[in-house]
Amino acid sequence: MAKAIPPDPRKAAAGSERLFQTVFENIVDGVLVADIETKRFHAANPAFCKMLGCSLEEALQLGVQDLHPPESLARVVRAFEKQAARRQSLARDIPVLRRDGSVFYADVNAFPIEFSGRTCLMGVFRDVSARKEAEDLLKESESRFRGVIEQSSEGIVLIDEKGHVIEWNRAQEDGTGKRRDEVLGRPLWQVVCELLPARLRRSSLEEAVRSGIDEACRTGKSCWFDELHELEIVRADGEERFLQILAYPVRVRNGFRLGAGCRDITARRAVEQALRESEEKYRTLVETAGEAIAMVDRRGVVLFMNRMAATNAGGSPDDFIGKSLGQVLPPDVAERHLAEVRAVIDGGQGGSMTGLIPVRGQPRWYSTTIEPVRNAEGSITAALVVGRDIHDLRQARAELEEYREKMARADRLASLGTLSATIAHELTQPLTVSRLSLQEALADVEAGDYPPEVREALHESLGGISDATFRVERFRNFARRSSKEVPTNVQMEEVLSRTVRLLEGKAHEKNMSILVQNLGDFPAIVADEKDMEQMCFALIENAIQAADGRSRHQLVISAERIAGQMCLRFEDDCGGITPEHADRIFQPFFTTKPPNEGTGLGLCIVERIVGQVRGKVRVENAPDRGVAFCVALPLKGP
Repeated sequence: MAKAIPPDPRKAAAGSERLFQTVFENIVDGVLVADIETKRFHAANPAFCKMLGCSLEEALQLGVQDLHPPESLARVVRAFEKQAARRQSLARDIPVLRRDGSVFYADVNAFPIEFSGRTCLMGVFRDVSARKEAEDLLKESESRFRGVIEQSSEGIVLIDEKGHVIEWNRAQEDGTGKRRDEVLGRPLWQVVCELLPARLRRSSLEEAVRSGIDEACRTGKSCWFDELHELEIVRADGEERFLQILAYPVRVRNGFRLGAGCRDITARRAVEQALRESEEKYRTLVETAGEAIAMVDRRGVVLFMNRMAATNAGGSPDDFIGKSLGQVLPPDVAERHLAEVRAVIDGGQGGSMTGLIPVRGQPRWYSTTIEPVRNAEGSITAALVVGRDIHDLRQARAELEEYREKMARADRLASLGTLSATIAHELTQPLTVSRLSLQEALADVEAGDYPPEVREALHESLGGISDATFRVERFRNFARRSSKEVPTNVQMEEVLSRTVRLLEGKAHEKNMSILVQNLGDFPAIVADEKDMEQMCFALIENAIQAADGRSRHQLVISAERIAGQMCLRFEDDCGGITPEHADRIFQPFFTTKPPNEGTGLGLCIVERIVGQVRGKVRVENAPDRGVAFCVALPLKGP
């Protein structure tokens, strides 16, 4: 067997050198050989020269200090020295300075070698500028993403394909009361169920939460369920909150992640609830109001009508909404209302009108107020029409005027009665003296011898005096006479209620309110009902006339039972009676009112009426505060 010829070492070395040179010249990575001591370059391949943007001759004139930006040089030199002591080392993202001044980034694999009899460091440079730029963009994007998430006013949650929480931002911490470190890595369905109020924690809901999250993660589709569209939670501190949840898939390289935006709608729900309550109050108020209320646009079409208005028109609200005023009201009434509605809408100022409107076939007096209605932008789109039935009020006012006329006549009659009594008293004595004197003179004439003419004249004089005496007696009888009515059982509560209704309008004009108290449990009194009305009317009107009309005043009418009597008290706060007038208020014709505003007989009449039923009237005067008239009337029954 022939012996193998050993390889020629020189030929092997030459082959190895050629192989190295071939690789050195054609490798796509840049290769550089630098002296460890001088840090000067001994060799560089074409790829490295291309990276630097220079020729081989220019590259060999450089050193390590020329290859890197000044701000990075110290770090590179330290890395160079560390690499020189190792067999191999990798440095990432080393900034390299091109000859045109631009910079690229390279990952450098460096290791010591023997080159031309010297220990050098060979570096293999791989241009990673594109990767570095992508990484920087990724970091910037993640930084922006992190900033958006952390600064978002909405809670943001991200979970992985297994349903575990991988993101929980600050707003979510504030909304739920759970810290980020408490929930990261945990199944979202567990976290959600922990937040639910105790009354909602049930196995079916927990399963719905879990399956919903699993389905979303598996399919990458938003398949959130209705039960948690608006989630009620209880924070760790016990505060109840409401979250609106919007779930969405997030596509990633290996599949899907599920994201959820959680908006705190507690304040919004509170506002919505308040709005619903306000609307309910408004609707209840409108529907139960005693006034007829409708909303009409400029064409006269009814947009809204409450129950009262519809009932007056003979139907239900649905029967009239969408119809014109001409279909709801008679033509002349509809035309008058439509003209006023258009004037209010065009002018932007409310108006009012009074007139007869047919209600279920009967004309009634209505006071109508019309106000503009604005939309959210502030534009006037319709008019609100509020009709108030004043038919009874007008009748009451007419009755009041009639009653006032009757009272005026009563005042005049009372004045005449007082005047008659005064005249009768003043004339009775002189007439009596004259009659007696004439009778004596006639007796002397009858006994003597006088001409018949004298006797005849004396008889005529006695006849005249008798006639005058008869007429004076008629005056006296008139002064003593009261009502022709036979006394009956009178309920004072009814009398006062009727009288107060008559005088409420006048009291309102003088800024006075009338309050009646404690009159329901008293038996009747025996009196003439008209006299009682006249008494109450005079006392209430006296208080109203004492009000100044500027400040707010009140008349309180109350009653109490004392020793078989009903004691009525009429107390006002109109300043009382001055002390110098207090003793004269029951005198006929005495008054402190301006001319043409009183006869001075009202309280005199009250005193006379009370005396006729064996009652008493007294006054409690508090100057600068008010006055109280106390009337004691005998009661019928226990």
